[in-house]
Amino acid sequence: MSYPAPSPAEIHPASSRIDLDSGSQRPNRLRKARHLARIWNRVWLQALAALGAAAIGSAFGYLVARNDHVMEFFFTGAVGIGLFFVFSAFASKLHRSRRRRPY
Repeated sequence: MSYPAPSPAEIHPASSRIDLDSGSQRPNRLRKARHLARIWNRVWLQALAALGAAAIGSAFGYLVARNDHVMEFFFTGAVGIGLFFVFSAFASKLHRSRRRRPY
C-alpha cells in the first residue's frame, strides 16, 4: 500500500506561508523593526553630531594656527572632542523629544 507524498508544508512547517504570517509572530517582527528604526535614528543623530564637531573643529584649527600644523592638529582635536560632547548631548535630547511626540 503506497501513501501519497507529503506536501512541502508538511515537511517544513516553519516555511509554510500560513505559519510565517501567523498573528502571534507579526507583533514580534513589528516590534523588532521599530526597535531597529529607533536605534538607527539614534546612531544617525550621533554620527551627524560627530561630523559637525569634526567640521567645526577643523575650521577652528585652520583659522587659529594657519602655518603651524602641529598646533592646527591640536586645536582641531581639542575643539572637535569638546564639541562632540556638546552636540552628542543635544542629539540625545533631540532623540528623546522626538520619541515623546503624541502623533
